[in-house]
Amino acid sequence: MVCSRIKKVTNEISMENKPHFSIVFVVIISLTASMLCSNAQLEAKNPVTDVCLGCLCEATSGCKQTAICNYGACGLFRVTSAYWVDGGKLTLSNESPDLPEAFPNCVNDPYCAANTIQNYMTRYKQDCNDDGEINCYDYAAIHRLGGYACKGALPPGYYETLNSCLRYHSYN
Repeated sequence: MVCSRIKKVTNEISMENKPHFSIVFVVIISLTASMLCSNAQLEAKNPVTDVCLGCLCEATSGCKQTAICNYGACGLFRVTSAYWVDGGKLTLSNESPDLPEAFPNCVNDPYCAANTIQNYMTRYKQDCNDDGEINCYDYAAIHRLGGYACKGALPPGYYETLNSCLRYHSYN
């Protein structure tokens, strides 16, 4: 909404041809609006920061590359099949999501798994701890407890590892 309003105002300024608006001014405003809107759209597309993803990995599996599939959860982020489905059934190399190996192939790949998490969080994003903001603590609860159960208590070890990681990286 903000981006469409900025673009509309920029177009109005450039169409008015008023002498006090130089071409350079209009170009600078247009470029700034483009950059701001691109960043806003990227943030909207990927709600979880890289620091938060790293700390989710640390809290979930210790980021151990050897974590493949155990008890239905796979990869560094211990993603389940249901989570992967809710995260958009992403695949590697244009693989069909209907192939039996599509799920483990994706979630055992750190990038595909991270994109699955971004999609899942976009879908279930909410203030799980009722502190008035949506941040990594909420994403951690959604990741660990699920999109509909995130208001529950996190296991102490998971929370402590997450909190320690976020503090280490000066996460606000």
